[in-house]
Amino acid sequence: ARPGAAVRLHTHGGRGVTHGDEVHEVDVGVGAFGVNSALARRFERLGFGYRRPATFHVCQADLPLDAAFLDRTYGGEIKILSLGLPSIRFGALTPKREHVTVTIIGQHLRRGDLERFLLHPQVRRHFPKNWHLPRSYCHCHPLLPVTAARNPVTDRLLVIGDAHVSRYLKGGIESAFFTGSLAARMILAGRLTREELVQGYVGPCRARYVRDNCYGRLLFRCNDVISRVPLVTAAGLQLLEREQRLPDWHDRPHARILWRIFTGEAPYRTIAREALSAASALTAASALCRTVAGLVRPGEER
Repeated sequence: ARPGAAVRLHTHGGRGVTHGDEVHEVDVGVGAFGVNSALARRFERLGFGYRRPATFHVCQADLPLDAAFLDRTYGGEIKILSLGLPSIRFGALTPKREHVTVTIIGQHLRRGDLERFLLHPQVRRHFPKNWHLPRSYCHCHPLLPVTAARNPVTDRLLVIGDAHVSRYLKGGIESAFFTGSLAARMILAGRLTREELVQGYVGPCRARYVRDNCYGRLLFRCNDVISRVPLVTAAGLQLLEREQRLPDWHDRPHARILWRIFTGEAPYRTIAREALSAASALTAASALCRTVAGLVRPGEER
């Protein structure tokens, strides 16, 4: 496309399509395809410099379970487990009527990683005692974006959703709403040159997500350390168990921090500010000292 010129779209008739190849002229083209679509490669070949976001290759499966067991064990709650397993940053168990959806997040995960996760004792607690993994089950390996795309716009053409930018290790629904609404405002205002789209569309999208994602990476790296160092893990669990006995959610800052990290309930910068506050650091240090003291019996040297 050229400034002021229409965008030419070439469509190809396929099997079962009555019309053959066609050419359409439109005022603006919008790539709303997502990182899991093959259309991303087509956009990369258009020649304006678009490059897909870097992604994690995660793993997900639906496993059949008795509905009554799900009600008793899950009570409608999603279980999130950060177990310090190699290559698996965390996993989630989501009850759905007569199935549980198992999701594991990591850089390049395969079916074997999923089965290794399911064998962990902390995961088996959420399955029936004599449960065995079915010989065949529904599983998939979707892509999860972890960076922003390069050059998502050119004259009269722009990419929205997680194929452009989204929150670190989160789904693209929020990104689709934000980027889509911002793109619509730019289109209605007639601001469709590359320079205008970079300033009025790409800039605000990057300001909302890219900077905040730096805090997200920091938070997840801290969680990796906590889940992989046994002494720190023990201290963290004791701290969370103490907070769980408090009736008021506002009196459970560390439980709230973890919940927000994994659910995306708040911006990462807000979570980091709370997690790295003096009060939070002091409470965590006290929990670690109590854990160390509990490992040393009277009469033994440190």
